[in-house]
Amino acid sequence: MMRNNALVISLLLLIQFFCVRCHSHDNKPKPKPNSTDFDVLVFTQRWPVSICSQWLKESVNNSCILPIYDGIWTVHGIWPTKAVTKGPWNCNDTWHFNKSSIALIEPDLKQFWINIENNTKLTSLWEHEWVKHGTCAALLPQLNSEFKFFSKGLELIKMYNMKGILSANNIVPNLSSYTIEGIYNSIKKVLNHNPIVQCAVDKNSKQSLLSEVQLCFDKSFNMVDCDIVYGLYEDVVKVGNILTDCSLKKAVLYPSEILPIPTFTVIPDILEPNIKSSFDILLENRNYWITIYKTIKFLIW
Repeated sequence: MMRNNALVISLLLLIQFFCVRCHSHDNKPKPKPNSTDFDVLVFTQRWPVSICSQWLKESVNNSCILPIYDGIWTVHGIWPTKAVTKGPWNCNDTWHFNKSSIALIEPDLKQFWINIENNTKLTSLWEHEWVKHGTCAALLPQLNSEFKFFSKGLELIKMYNMKGILSANNIVPNLSSYTIEGIYNSIKKVLNHNPIVQCAVDKNSKQSLLSEVQLCFDKSFNMVDCDIVYGLYEDVVKVGNILTDCSLKKAVLYPSEILPIPTFTVIPDILEPNIKSSFDILLENRNYWITIYKTIKFLIW
């Protein structure tokens, strides 16, 4: 009898043990899936002349291709963005870029969403933007396919192209410079919302070049102020109502043509020490013989 009781107690303890294990397992925190949600869509367009000017200086092997339409800005991307952190990015590893999906709009993409870096693959920019940003933007029905995503970019660049917005306030590409306040306020005057204006610093001249402008939209594509995300962009600050990484102390160039690439000549100051020494000796010998020649010529005279 005691043996049977011991067996029953053992079984009860065993059942209780497994129940505790099951209960513990069910309540164990499960890893959360990567969130694909976002707060705003940042539509970024760029000035091809500034982008090309800097790309050419990256390597002597680089070349550019610019849109045939005179003076237009082009799409960089549509970026789903959270208010407090960068991203989301790369939301679907299985949704690869398929060039055939955008065949009908490819002629327009080659102009308004052009890959300026001519010596890279034609589709490299499109592929990058779709995989990194488009697969996340696809959370919205308006952007849930490659065709819709790129078509929306074309729609936005035609509605909000900076060429027309800036020229409405006499900000046009030329060889003169503008203040960042003048550029920024010209955009805000037309759109009535705060954009983000970005500059590139020319590697050689150190001039500040107008390069990109970001406009922000909610999920229904109503424009909103970019104040909600400006802190996520490197070097972008808010001064007054201006969101920019351009220098507030230097003039900003909105170049009408590709900036020249300087050529360099070797001068004695940058020669290797041993070469410079030989050069100095040669120069001293030359000066010595010139002095002798002048003395003889003087005596003959």
